[in-house]
Amino acid sequence: VTIPVTVTITSLQEYVQTTGLVISSTLITDEITIEASQESSAMIIDGTGREMAELHLRKGEKQSIDARSWLPGMYLIRTGDAQAIRIMKLKSR
Repeated sequence: VTIPVTVTITSLQEYVQTTGLVISSTLITDEITIEASQESSAMIIDGTGREMAELHLRKGEKQSIDARSWLPGMYLIRTGDAQAIRIMKLKSR
């Protein structure tokens, strides 16, 4: 028996902090915002290893990246010291 389920996310208050980067959320639809608490660099890559965005941030700087054209799925934010944060792109609104 299959029961269809609809999940509606009304608030994303989750924050991930690593290597000086604060990520607005690990679940995104239209954009992702990254803030640096120290000088940082990062790259966002898709599941095939394709680079979607490259970031060079100064301390206190915020940068928003338009993700509307990205396909739904898993992406990685790889930091300058090779740490990675997984983010999930959901279907755009």
